[in-house]
Amino acid sequence: MCLLDAALDLGDAGADTRAPFTSPAAGKPGNFGHFALEEEIGRGGMGIVYRAREYASGRVVALKMMHLLHLQTPEMMSRFESEVRAVASLDHPGIMPVYEVGHCDGIPYFSMKFAERGSLAGKARDHAGDPRAVAALVAKLARAVFHAHRRGVIHRDLKPGNILLDADGEPYVADFGIAKIIGEHDRTATATRALGTPAYLAPELARGGPVEITTAVDIYGLGAILYELLTGRPPATGSSPLEVFRQIAQGAPPAPRALVPALSRDLSAVCMKCLAPFPDNRYASAAELADDLDNYLAGRPVLARPPGMAGQIRLFCRRQPVVAGLAAGIAVLLAAIGAGSTIAAVTVAAQRDRALHAEQSAQDRLHDSLLMQARLGRQTGQAGQRFDGLDVLRQAAAIRTTADLRDEAAALLTLTDLRVGRTTQVRESPNFPVSFDPALERYLVCVQKDNALSLRRLSDHAEIAAFPGTAKNVLSLSPFSADGRYVASRHYDGPIRVWDTRELRMAFELRQTPPKKRPYQSVRFWFGCAFSRDGKLAAIELAEGGYTVHETATGKELARFPDKFSAYALALDGDGRRLAYADRGAGMVEIRDTLTGEKRHTLEHPSEVFCLEWSPDGALLAVGCTDALIYIWNTATGERHRVLDEHRNRVTHLAFSPDGRVLASTSQEKNIILWDPESGKKLVSYPDLGHEPVLRFSRDGKRLVSTNFQVNATVFEVATDDGISLAFSPPGRSHNAVVTASVDFSPDERWLVSSTRRAISLWDLRRHRLAASLQPGGDTETSALFTPDGAALLVANRATGLARHPFDPANADAPLGRPALLMKEPDFTLSDFGASKHHALLANRATGHALLWPLDAAGGALRRFAVQPEALSAALSPDGKILATTTSGQSTRTPSFKVHLWDAATGEKLRELEGGHGGLVRFTPDGARLLASGHGPFAAWDLATLTLVPGAPRLTETLGFSLSPDGRYLCLSGGDKIALYQGKNYEDLVIQLQPLGVRNAGSRVTFSRTGNLLAVQESDGVVRIWDLPKLRAKLAELSLDWPDK
Repeated sequence: MCLLDAALDLGDAGADTRAPFTSPAAGKPGNFGHFALEEEIGRGGMGIVYRAREYASGRVVALKMMHLLHLQTPEMMSRFESEVRAVASLDHPGIMPVYEVGHCDGIPYFSMKFAERGSLAGKARDHAGDPRAVAALVAKLARAVFHAHRRGVIHRDLKPGNILLDADGEPYVADFGIAKIIGEHDRTATATRALGTPAYLAPELARGGPVEITTAVDIYGLGAILYELLTGRPPATGSSPLEVFRQIAQGAPPAPRALVPALSRDLSAVCMKCLAPFPDNRYASAAELADDLDNYLAGRPVLARPPGMAGQIRLFCRRQPVVAGLAAGIAVLLAAIGAGSTIAAVTVAAQRDRALHAEQSAQDRLHDSLLMQARLGRQTGQAGQRFDGLDVLRQAAAIRTTADLRDEAAALLTLTDLRVGRTTQVRESPNFPVSFDPALERYLVCVQKDNALSLRRLSDHAEIAAFPGTAKNVLSLSPFSADGRYVASRHYDGPIRVWDTRELRMAFELRQTPPKKRPYQSVRFWFGCAFSRDGKLAAIELAEGGYTVHETATGKELARFPDKFSAYALALDGDGRRLAYADRGAGMVEIRDTLTGEKRHTLEHPSEVFCLEWSPDGALLAVGCTDALIYIWNTATGERHRVLDEHRNRVTHLAFSPDGRVLASTSQEKNIILWDPESGKKLVSYPDLGHEPVLRFSRDGKRLVSTNFQVNATVFEVATDDGISLAFSPPGRSHNAVVTASVDFSPDERWLVSSTRRAISLWDLRRHRLAASLQPGGDTETSALFTPDGAALLVANRATGLARHPFDPANADAPLGRPALLMKEPDFTLSDFGASKHHALLANRATGHALLWPLDAAGGALRRFAVQPEALSAALSPDGKILATTTSGQSTRTPSFKVHLWDAATGEKLRELEGGHGGLVRFTPDGARLLASGHGPFAAWDLATLTLVPGAPRLTETLGFSLSPDGRYLCLSGGDKIALYQGKNYEDLVIQLQPLGVRNAGSRVTFSRTGNLLAVQESDGVVRIWDLPKLRAKLAELSLDWPDK
């Protein structure tokens, strides 16, 4: 295959011309994770598309998976990931929706809506002779493309083959495999990277050379689709790609009217404006193209071919013949009365209206432009995105407050961000060590005269005190103690001096004979002195090997632990009782008792340890290694918690924020990264800075200082989510949370339980830690809920039955007691407590039963109901009289996919309601409404009339939903939507929240008992918790809070 062939799809089908390659999962139809592969429906250079069926729901989907041939090809992996990011960020009726994103056996995939009627490719004849239908179809596509552009996504490969049709013939834009996310990497393309199909490629790309990729590329693609549907051929044809390129580069194709004389001049002009050789001559936006097609369909003048006065009169007369005749008569009469003055008055009024309209249009365009600027900045993921985005939204809100601004503000407020606040010179030479106190108000630096040390204010660099040096250079300085009082200096001729910066004196000196040969990287990268958080203890490495422990105020030696000669890293936990100790020439870290040296844990690493850092609460230890990885350890159990992988060279320094929720790291490739140490997610990075081991947060966590072996120090401003949002990620991989999974708050809102098919996770929200993990048995559906009194955790597993775990919130380190097995009967999952404090509801897909399980004596006897086959979800009305159930409907055993209502006293079926297939069912707290989610439209019924209530949301594929305990809010979650509604019938959409990434959001959602917290569990088991009062307070500062109803 030649280079050009490799860069371009040569045909509309995007066929792969390489020799067939069969993957274990993608050869013959079979199983792929939780999908049954039925038929291969497409194959290209990047991936394979199957018609598949989900085992859990029975839904038919199009499943696209990465070709195994490209799993080790970074460029192709990047293309696949870009497609996922692009499509997952879009939500429009004209864009093919994505249902789920994931990996199976290391192969990335995503599932989307199945298009029964295939693509537009080869269907030009079906549209021949009906130009109005063609115009209407392309107008729909243009509005979908405009939606993508507003969200910063440029398709770059619009062609008939990438327009899919559903069973009703409705078009969808699909295949964002080479989409451009604006702001991602650079914004240019060259000839060797001009991915796309030659016959539909915009001229600026076909000409070769560097070119800015803009939305005009997609305007051309829409015009090419319009051209082919009108004429039966693409704008450019040829026997080879080079010949096609030459045609495109030479100028515009023949006008459609030249090939089909019967075509309207206006429609032909619209098409040719899209295909203008230069981007500036095309429509300014896809929305403008859609509007012009609407003009053609309505018989109005089109922008592409503005008529003269006579033409306008002819168009008006053609549209309104009766009105035109009357107008002519009136015009004659007015002319007889005094046409001159009337015409003048009309002209003045028209000019005024045009001016007002132009001013409003300009304000609207500015508003939309500012919104897009904020959104695109956020999508880049670059440092400064939150700061800049909120500044832009403030400007937009001054013009007009809209729901889009609120949604974008909420997304920005959850980000952790940093930007340079100040760069200032702190030393005369890059070779002079420097260290900053925890308030970032003072710093200690070596000065050239007499190798002395100078304590200075950071604000104005005024000297506070001078400390004497020795006859030799100062090699390195330790970080200040957390109380800001002590700092140590290491001198070339051997001594290590500890300075009291509060009393401005030397606290003590450890005199040592300097080694003949210093270990590699141990001069400026010195981690051989550590202070306890209160500053009372100091651990200092010995020149001959090992370390001593001292009382800092007096220098009294409390313990000595000799070891072999090497460079060591030392770190004391918060209360000074535990010491992390590592030979930097080896891969082992020991956690020891500080004074006795008793070994608590040994932590093995595959490469040499470079630096250590305890979290402020002592629960985690971060270890930076020479393999560019950061290992996070649970210090209570000695188990590895996370591995952070973004750096490309040795990790040189680590620093936790004061609240422990952010970990900062630097590396030899000069890159500062902020992480969430709990989930392991990279939050933001700042390149080209941070090689030197100087990295410190201020006490309030709002600033971060770093140096780079230059004379200057950089002080960053740091912004976090301020507690608006917390993320929790279960350890390990391959978690799968389905609709029968659960997420639930404890009554006191301090704890959260979540479940996936593999495990149950208990989260301590106050400490932002995983408190316990349970594996009830097998890779099957598992659910867990707190009992209403918070005294126990109920766990249902389809393989092992129902168990009760005593729960003691006072024992934060081991809150769960030994479980008691309540029921061995398999296949049940917990559904709901509803308004009852005395019962739990369970549903059984295998037998079609529902159980009303008593939680206490007031709950009476166990009640069993034979409901419907494949029972999925159950709910009990607040008065305890009606039981509602749904079905998963995965097989032919299910005669009805509807919601069933039952008499809770007799078990008699009362009614069937249309909806709820594969979803959940719940009653509103007042018992007036019944709600059900599913693969079809979301449904809300009035229980008095059993009719759908007006105005309620009717979103499809929203399997997860929850009501706040007071019934005020409804949260719907599905696809990439997390939508919050209020109002009597939940008709008012107040905000759409962003999922954490390109995952399929919303396997389950729940509110806390007060309604203040909202938890959303995504399909990979990651849970995000929103604090709604805090979010609203921040939105109110931006004048973007929603009104209460």
